Amino acid sequence: MKIAILMSTYNGHKYLNEQMDSLANQTLKDSMTIYVRDDGSSDDTIEIIEKWSKRIDIVLYKGKNVGPAKSFWELFMNPEIQADYYAFCDQDDVWDQDKLEKGIKALKKEKEEALWCSNCRIINSNGKVILKEMNAHEPDFSIISQLVCGTTQGCAMLLNNALRGYITEKKIDEIPMHDFVVLTYAVAKGEVIYDECPSFSYRVHGSNVVAKEG
Repeated sequence: MKIAILMSTYNGHKYLNEQMDSLANQTLKDSMTIYVRDDGSSDDTIEIIEKWSKRIDIVLYKGKNVGPAKSFWELFMNPEIQADYYAFCDQDDVWDQDKLEKGIKALKKEKEEALWCSNCRIINSNGKVILKEMNAHEPDFSIISQLVCGTTQGCAMLLNNALRGYITEKKIDEIPMHDFVVLTYAVAKGEVIYDECPSFSYRVHGSNVVAKEG
């Protein structure tokens, strides 16, 4: 079994070590490769990644600054990256040790296109839990909900190779956000499995692309 973790980094000095540590402690770490595309960092992000590559399996791509959506999408569409399962990973979150294990256990039951995602807890810039569960109930995984406000973030997702192959065949170049496209296709074509129990800590701070610390 092969698991591809798709991570886009940009000036991640402040939180990247903590996220890398949570990846290194995954129960399925021996089955995973972390594919990192650095989006033109000007701090020591590259040095941090190279340090962690001595402990966990990391493939690093250095690119120019194109923003998170295109950076993640380059990884997702990269034909060099082949696995049984794919997970998006933000540089500033913290994963529970069994995040991948829980998702793959659910997806193994699915033979066709499928995506698993979970609830999360919210932490602030200092790692303090400010909300135990982001979602009080399961999101409405429908096309209408996707178009109105979206339903879940990329860092919550794990998808199988059948779904990834179906999407990459479309050869999509222009996207609003990588996670929006992937989940929309999952809703339209495949199966979406939701776990109400949080499996990671989603950090909100002043530099977030979407959610920001107040």
